[in-house]
Amino acid sequence: MRAHRVTVMTIGERAQFPPRRFRRTKNSAATSVRTATLVLSSLTHERASTGACGEGIEMKIAEILDELDLFQEFTYPELERFAPYLQLEAKSADAVIFREGDTGNELYILISGSTSILKGYEHGCQLMAHELRGQIIGEMAMIDHAARSATCIAETDCELLTLTATNMDKFAKDHPDLAYRFMACLARQLSRRLRRASTLMADFLGA
Repeated sequence: MRAHRVTVMTIGERAQFPPRRFRRTKNSAATSVRTATLVLSSLTHERASTGACGEGIEMKIAEILDELDLFQEFTYPELERFAPYLQLEAKSADAVIFREGDTGNELYILISGSTSILKGYEHGCQLMAHELRGQIIGEMAMIDHAARSATCIAETDCELLTLTATNMDKFAKDHPDLAYRFMACLARQLSRRLRRASTLMADFLGA
């Protein structure tokens, strides 16, 4: 019988390597996300019709999050702990995801498709942004419990992961360190979005 060679690394040597994950090219990552999303949709439909266990759904949610730039600071086991607090939601093209002025108690992580963010004003609506896969939308209303500040419409068929305020509170209680890091990610995204909105508003007023 052939002996198998085992390589043992010290902690110092182990630290030279990335902390986790499957490194993929952009094309293979996009393909894996599409595949995981289709499987996730199938599992969600199966659980809705049969009441089956959600472990498969949570695993696929973790796989999808693992491919998004927003979650690159998290390890895969950490994303597995986050997954049970999220629910999958599908929207058809042209569907309203939320309206300006509505009460908002959840945020959305866009995992497929694209959306438009529209801001109403005296003479109509102004397009504020196009949001693509990997972006979080609707987070401001969930954080401050105020009315939605803009309208979000699906440009294409979309799939989103929903995090409610109630589940966010549970996540913070169960995993405070992870919740703190997630909120830090939200803060950075909000900062970038406010900068972008300020630029768009300046251009609009100067037109």
